[in-house]
Amino acid sequence: MKKKLLVFIAITLFGCKEPNGPKAEIKISETLIESEPDTAGADTLINGYSKTSFTKVLDTIIIHDIQFLQKEIKSNRMLIIKAGKHRIDKTLRISNCKNLVIRGERDTEILLTDPKGQTMSIFESNFIRIEDLFIGHDIPPGSSCEQGVVGINHTKNILFESCELDGSGIVGLNMNQVVGLKFSNSTIQNCTRSIADFQGCHDIKFESSSFLRNFCSDNCFHFFGMKSKGISFIDVEILDNKGESGDEMGLSIFPFDYKEVTIESSNISNNIDMAIGLNESQIIKSTITN
Repeated sequence: MKKKLLVFIAITLFGCKEPNGPKAEIKISETLIESEPDTAGADTLINGYSKTSFTKVLDTIIIHDIQFLQKEIKSNRMLIIKAGKHRIDKTLRISNCKNLVIRGERDTEILLTDPKGQTMSIFESNFIRIEDLFIGHDIPPGSSCEQGVVGINHTKNILFESCELDGSGIVGLNMNQVVGLKFSNSTIQNCTRSIADFQGCHDIKFESSSFLRNFCSDNCFHFFGMKSKGISFIDVEILDNKGESGDEMGLSIFPFDYKEVTIESSNISNNIDMAIGLNESQIIKSTITN
């Protein structure tokens, strides 16, 4: 039988005291401690987070100043970012973390001002939740991005919920050896090379999400290197994207005959200069009007 312990901690931590208030504060921490399973598979995330999905979440930390966010990124934490447009000059890095939630209040944006960097990078982590955030770049006029919006490497069990990944990043979501990702009620838009890249990924689910107004100089969903498996799209819309014209080989939204992709109850419409790429057996109860 699993042991459960509910712990409440009330602490307020003020950083540099200024007239405008604290930079970060620990409010009330509510901890549900349970025994963890020996292994955490993708099914835990795909079917919705259970109580054992996030154990030992000890601290709920309110971030007032975005420059303090990076140093507060640690395992077993919930970080809540106050509403507003927050600019950073370096990539926000999540590395070797477990049981981490980063959540924005309503209308919270994180924008990188460096056109050469990804806005967010997630590396060798497990059970990560990113919620209610607009993530993108804010670069000088005349500049162009050289990296994507979010990069994820060697990571398991990650959820994006109610997020917007916005170009001009060259790719919205760049994934390398990711196992168990759910992208839910979220959007990827305005990217300038592809919507998402996959290399050696397993059990990736896009659900109730939108992919809008991206310019694709490659396949919109680009698969390369090690084979990816179990990629599903359910109740999504892929609308108003444009392929780079003049490519003799032709472009497609999905790779031609890539059998590890399925799409169900979705709408694929008004995408210009590109084919769909999937065969009929991979498309279930969906509207296709390309």
